[in-house]
Amino acid sequence: MADDVGLRLAAPQDGWQGRPDMEPAQTARVRASIVARARFIEDLVCEQAELGVGQYVILGAGLDSFAQRRPEMAGRLRVFELDQPEPQAWRRQRFAELGLSAPDGLLFVPVDFEGDWWGRLIDAGFDPARPAVVVSTGVVMYLTRAAVETTLDRVAALAAGSSFVVTFLLPLTLVEPEEKAMRAATEQCA
Repeated sequence: MADDVGLRLAAPQDGWQGRPDMEPAQTARVRASIVARARFIEDLVCEQAELGVGQYVILGAGLDSFAQRRPEMAGRLRVFELDQPEPQAWRRQRFAELGLSAPDGLLFVPVDFEGDWWGRLIDAGFDPARPAVVVSTGVVMYLTRAAVETTLDRVAALAAGSSFVVTFLLPLTLVEPEEKAMRAATEQCA
């Protein structure tokens, strides 16, 4: 499914396709993994919603656009988008500028992942006694080991029937030789 909402939110500058980290041949594996990851998560969320899971937690929501692109599914879920306060405020401002509204059931939860993000999630209405899908993509590589361990402890204690999807990056020393240059270029642009 095309993500026109994410592209409109990001509003990249002209020529963004010409950046080194966007070169088609070199980025094929990275782009494929991002698309596969997004599709896997979205299919999982939809499958779990069909089974009655009613909570979807996105740790590090960034420009996630599930709730806007899939309002028929988002309307069946409480979608908790957790992110740092500054990027989340920027995103909400972009929604207003584009005339986009937050669907019912979408809750923005500003957090510090090194702090008590769990308490903020509970305060926003998350029910830890009910199953949930929790995703953390592109987040753990920016956290301290203690914050990662706390996150894993929290999700390990989720209600039966919950799902957790997490991504991580291998250290550059363990990346396959043909991927090292692209990975280094991507990290420089981030």
